[in-house]
Amino acid sequence: MFTLTKFGSAHVTLYSYKMAVSKLSDYQYEFVGDKVRDYECLLCQHITKDVLPHLGLIQIATPQETGYQCEFVENVKDYECPVCLHVTREPNLTSCCGQHFCHYCIQTMLTNSKSCPLCKNTSFTVFLDKKHNRTILDLKVHCDKKEYCHWTGSLREFKQDHSKKCKYALVNCSNNCGKTILRAFLRHHKSTCCPKRLHSCEYCQLKGTYQDIQEDHVPVCPKYPVTCPNECGEGHMKREQLKQHLEECPLVIVEGELREVGCEEKVQRKDLDRHMEEAAQKHLKLSTRYFLKNQKRQDKEIATLRQENEKFRRYLTTMVQASLIPKNINLLVNYEQLDLQSYCKHDKTFQTLSGYKMEIHLWKIGTTLDIGLNRAESTISDILKRPKVFSIKAIRLLNQAGDHGHHEAKRDSFQVTNGSSNDKVHIRQEVIENPPPGVQYIVNGHIKMEITVVEN
Repeated sequence: MFTLTKFGSAHVTLYSYKMAVSKLSDYQYEFVGDKVRDYECLLCQHITKDVLPHLGLIQIATPQETGYQCEFVENVKDYECPVCLHVTREPNLTSCCGQHFCHYCIQTMLTNSKSCPLCKNTSFTVFLDKKHNRTILDLKVHCDKKEYCHWTGSLREFKQDHSKKCKYALVNCSNNCGKTILRAFLRHHKSTCCPKRLHSCEYCQLKGTYQDIQEDHVPVCPKYPVTCPNECGEGHMKREQLKQHLEECPLVIVEGELREVGCEEKVQRKDLDRHMEEAAQKHLKLSTRYFLKNQKRQDKEIATLRQENEKFRRYLTTMVQASLIPKNINLLVNYEQLDLQSYCKHDKTFQTLSGYKMEIHLWKIGTTLDIGLNRAESTISDILKRPKVFSIKAIRLLNQAGDHGHHEAKRDSFQVTNGSSNDKVHIRQEVIENPPPGVQYIVNGHIKMEITVVEN
């Protein structure tokens, strides 16, 4: 056996002859033939793994590709392949010298050289010899586990049947547990030893692999029998019942009922009543001190609430006073479009400080322009229970040609209650359409007005 070094020297003796090898491990190969030493590195005395295949000096093959390496009962020298020196697998016959080669061996040789490996003839054909193949498959062989298994039979039977059933063959566990064992012990391993075998929790019947159940599930299984950690004498109980038991266990250490007033002693639950009796005088003092301290805290909180209440009262007073301040609404009205119908746009709607939403309406009636108020629905209309009274204090018709000459109409008695107006303010159309010299109320068909509204 020779070791293939991953990083070997490149100084090798070059030969064109190829040898087939059998892989034993990642870096060890068994070379078949008597010229192996011709391929050793002159410095390290090893066959290099990377350099030789790259230079075409050696062909590494698996046992399933080269000749049969079984132990035959009779002499099989006449059936050996001249390349791999094993009994020929899939024998290919050459037309030049009539020699049988393994299919893999002859095809590998012909890849780099077009001549026959034996007679060096370059003009020949290769074909599968089925009769020779049947003869080889009828040869008697021993089991490859001969030291344990005494089976003998044809090579065909060994390939098709016995190699798959021999109880001394090493096989991998089909549960993928990573174990390699004798086939004779496989059933026992899978049923009793394999950590990946199917298993059910004996307490809650949860199904899974044996390893998962034992390592992950059993430590948290709610049905697993446990005992009280306080050793109170309670019999076996399920893990899911332990929490409820600890809430009643007499040996659990608990805090006293008067911990809030300052008692910091901890006793077992069964001694709690005795503690309350023996420490009654101490508890009375602690309770008195606690209530006196709590009384001071409550007095301070009450004083703080009073201060907040006074701030809120002043805020409400400010809001009421602010609601009495007149609210000036500036309007730009298309005078030419006014008719007997109510004229109102969104920009004629305003919100009062107290939450009411109001709309201003304008009408042309006869020779006058009438202005009125109406209450509209708002998002807080449902909580505005007490009706408010709104008044128009003044209406100014603005001169758009200067800062003077504004026309002012007042009506102090005009009010709106319960959502609709009971009076209107009138401006004669003659005043609007025929202003004094230097005054212009209508520009591009629009008039400007300033309305003062107050909440009473």
